[in-house]
Amino acid sequence: MKATTFCKIGVTLGAAALVVGALSVPAAQADPAGNAFGKLVGLGSDTTQDVVNGIAGAVGGNQIASYDATNAGPTVITRSGGSAIPRVSGSGAGRDELLVSIGAIPNKSGVALADGSSTTIDDSVVGQLDFARSSGGPATKDQSADGVLAYVPFARDAVDVAYAPGSPLAKVPFYVGNGTEAKTAPTLWNVYRGDVTHAYFNADGSYNSVGSDETGPEGTTVYKIQPLLPKFGSGTRSYFLGQLGLTDASGFTSTSPFVSDTSNGKPIEEHNGQAIVDATTGSTLAIAPFSVSQWVAQANGVGTVTDRRHGVELADLSKVDGAQAPATTGSGTAYATNPNYAGFVRDVYNIVPSRLADDPSSAIAKTFVGKDSLVCKQTATILAYGFLPEPATSAAATCGYTQLRAYPASPSTTTLTAPATAVAGKPVAVTASVDSFGTGGGTVRFLKGGTVVGTGSIAKGAKSVTAALSLPAGASSLTALFVPSLAGVASSVSGASTVTVAPATAAALSVPKLTVGVAAKVNVWITSGDAKGGTVTLKNGKEIVGTAKVAAGSNKAIVAFVPKHTSYSLVGAYTPATAGGAGASSPAVAVKVAKGAPSVKVGAVKSVSAKAHAKFDVTVTGAGTAPTGKVVVKEGTKVLATVTVPKGGRATVTLPLLKAGTHKLAVSYSGDSLWNAGSTSAALKVTR
Repeated sequence: MKATTFCKIGVTLGAAALVVGALSVPAAQADPAGNAFGKLVGLGSDTTQDVVNGIAGAVGGNQIASYDATNAGPTVITRSGGSAIPRVSGSGAGRDELLVSIGAIPNKSGVALADGSSTTIDDSVVGQLDFARSSGGPATKDQSADGVLAYVPFARDAVDVAYAPGSPLAKVPFYVGNGTEAKTAPTLWNVYRGDVTHAYFNADGSYNSVGSDETGPEGTTVYKIQPLLPKFGSGTRSYFLGQLGLTDASGFTSTSPFVSDTSNGKPIEEHNGQAIVDATTGSTLAIAPFSVSQWVAQANGVGTVTDRRHGVELADLSKVDGAQAPATTGSGTAYATNPNYAGFVRDVYNIVPSRLADDPSSAIAKTFVGKDSLVCKQTATILAYGFLPEPATSAAATCGYTQLRAYPASPSTTTLTAPATAVAGKPVAVTASVDSFGTGGGTVRFLKGGTVVGTGSIAKGAKSVTAALSLPAGASSLTALFVPSLAGVASSVSGASTVTVAPATAAALSVPKLTVGVAAKVNVWITSGDAKGGTVTLKNGKEIVGTAKVAAGSNKAIVAFVPKHTSYSLVGAYTPATAGGAGASSPAVAVKVAKGAPSVKVGAVKSVSAKAHAKFDVTVTGAGTAPTGKVVVKEGTKVLATVTVPKGGRATVTLPLLKAGTHKLAVSYSGDSLWNAGSTSAALKVTR
């Protein structure tokens, strides 16, 4: 984290706005008002809890639910119907709980709680946290351009060291230092390395020097310097040590026993002066890092901020000797950060999932990302709580910047199960099985090369999904891409599975011209049929027109039939010889049928006398179906008789009495809907 000085113009304007703004910003709530459940839930830093609470109140609408890190119980319920989760305390603790919540890590032990104890965060917090407050950025070793957490700056804070009211340490010209100074220089670098352990004051109370000698120069009063730190997990602690070239760790005070992070057996809370006051006794003078913004907010009584300073005072400080400046200006309840303060200056952040920061439609992006986000618009509130707006002198120093990222995603694995063979036209069932931290579910895309051929959703708590795919004939190389719902879990792609899709069995008809009563042959062609052959049934609707065998190795059957309708809608249904094989039906073929030519025959015509009626049979026939209609017998133009063709097709004609002689008779059939008209002739001899 780069330390710098405040932008003087911005600070001067901010300081002027502070006094006015402090009275106009909405009061912060220790937790969401009335135990309401907010849309975006956050825990973490003690340093920024008050200002984020204030911002939540300014934004309104329960958009932000910021839960306190101090002075509260060990658990909190963040969702309606949800389970209690640990109320963690400190930037590192908030970050760790967020990492578990988004599935980036499975659990984390030793995480600090609001009541001073610690706990193990497990997967019960998955999905219960949306952001974390942080008073420091990620360690360089944890930063990565593809990190799952985005540290989004929203304000600037100053960090100083504080000592008890009236402490002689106020006379020590402390400065930060960088390790190049003598080990007897009054640098915080030396104090927190144990090189400077005592302060020496002249008989008149003025400052003499510092060093490691318990006796000090002759004639001086010796005080032991007791360096303190907030509890492990504190963002201020981590930042402060980092600025002194030291690496924070849970065992830091074990390897540096001259530093303490407990008071009366309890972890020291950030920005609470009680531990400093308690450790300042007799000849021991305590010193500890303290947020200038917190000191200002507590002094001014902004909103519902509790004054936890217990009278502690901030040191005049700078990076180098001779440039020391007070951290604040003002007095009473009108303090502001000094624009000339050049000690520790840092950005403070809200940590959010990178994936959501990159999605402009997400509530996270609308709330935290960009200078026009809901948070970044709350300049008056930021100033009122003792912080300063980001100076916007670069992209990284602009409120809402999202490219400071850290921590890798947790791995996920995806396995695809698919059949080796399939038939075109039939759905292919494939299953994607996934494994990931948090079992938060997600979406699976089934891919053929780079083309999505199917999707499926895996519910929270589930580990697989099955989808029905439609695949073309041929070999299809399939993979499954898992996109987790949890923003801390990496996507994964399965290995490829090849499905060989056989062409679908198909049938097609070749129908000749049809005429009623004339035998026809319909060719039924089979594609991708059974090598052992099969049977084809030719149908007209529900009527079976005919059947034929498909020989083994053949792709054709010929169905013969005699048409007996004026039209057909023919479908060929193929049944393979092998049981369970793929059958097929052809598309329907509509066919008009020409009328048939009937056979009209006259039976024996016997001679009769002029006094008797002649009788003879007329037979009208056709293949496939019997003709209907009438038979008319004429002599010349004179109609002698008309009869209806009976069901059997043979009609008996009785003629009227005729004169003696030979009569030439014309016998005609009228036709019907299926048969054309037909005719024949006969001769009748009539005697006297």
